[in-house]
Amino acid sequence: MELAHRWGDRNLTRAELVMAILILALLIAYFSRHMFIVFGKVEKSMIDRTLININTALHYHASFSMMEGDVDAVNKLVLMNPMELMTNKIVVGDFSFNQQNNNSLIDLKYITSAPSNYGGIVIDDSDPNLESGQWYFDQDDQILFFKLYNSEYFTSNIDGPARVRYKVRLNFTDRDDDNSFNPLVDEFMSVKLQAIDNFEWSF
Repeated sequence: MELAHRWGDRNLTRAELVMAILILALLIAYFSRHMFIVFGKVEKSMIDRTLININTALHYHASFSMMEGDVDAVNKLVLMNPMELMTNKIVVGDFSFNQQNNNSLIDLKYITSAPSNYGGIVIDDSDPNLESGQWYFDQDDQILFFKLYNSEYFTSNIDGPARVRYKVRLNFTDRDDDNSFNPLVDEFMSVKLQAIDNFEWSF
């Protein structure tokens, strides 16, 4: 008991104080790194979920347009802001399909909703003044992009703010080699929001 009392009363030596500070710094660094990784993974998960919802909406709209024979609507998907598919309500009565397809439309209204962090239309995706953690659409280049808030473990081959950029791509077999989709000749494969840059998450 007396030994414990004397140990509690003694002052730390300079070496012990330096060691304590080093251990505290290492602990702070470890937990900070872990925290940044968690935040980065959460942000990546939010991006992936939005991409799934947008691609689901693109697939449905392309499928319904093909069934209606509306080729222009399919081609316009490449040029439009894909967030418009998430904000425009779909009315089941607009389509003359069977009950099974109508049920799919009803489901679509619940799985496709614009994310709350959609910032709107901009003219330059490299603008450093844009708020981080937001989706934007570059009207001039038809690019949908997300400006990262947590970029500590993210690398990309583009200059400027850390961001991921996507464009809607129409995939089809161009049998007549005219670089445009013609359902009478070409074979439709898919329409998808695809990344246009090389980037990597390192956690």
